Amino acid sequence: MPLRTLQIVQHKQRLDALFEKGASLTDDYELLANWAKYLCVLVSGFVEESVRLLILKYVESRASPDIQHFVGHKVRMFQNAKMSNILTLLEHFSNEFRLRVETATEGDLKDAIDSVVQNRHQIAHGRFIGITFVTIKDYYRRVLTVIEILEEVLE
Repeated sequence: MPLRTLQIVQHKQRLDALFEKGASLTDDYELLANWAKYLCVLVSGFVEESVRLLILKYVESRASPDIQHFVGHKVRMFQNAKMSNILTLLEHFSNEFRLRVETATEGDLKDAIDSVVQNRHQIAHGRFIGITFVTIKDYYRRVLTVIEILEEVLE
């Protein structure tokens, strides 16, 4: 199920282009390692922004302008998009949303989201991490699946 929300598709396309560029850096290991860190930060931001956009899209189709404004303000502050926080946010709208997403993302999908966020925190605080280009590319593939699931549940 491909992504359908325009802003998310555009964000994905920018990330895809950066992953393609990273794939061409195979002969410079230090640059590729730093590129992997950069991509990790961007993928984490992609998760946060996608969650925000999908929640706002959901609210826009169902709530009055005042409620949209309130939710928009609250959602703009959403950070640290590990799965437990995403599930908590969904639960504020519907227990069913939380259960559907939680069930669909158990295991590797949840682990990918949480690993990206955890690694992003480590990078932001100047700690050494050993994330590789191959690893972040695999996480990104799974992150896309989670975003597709969220999009489907919130439609």
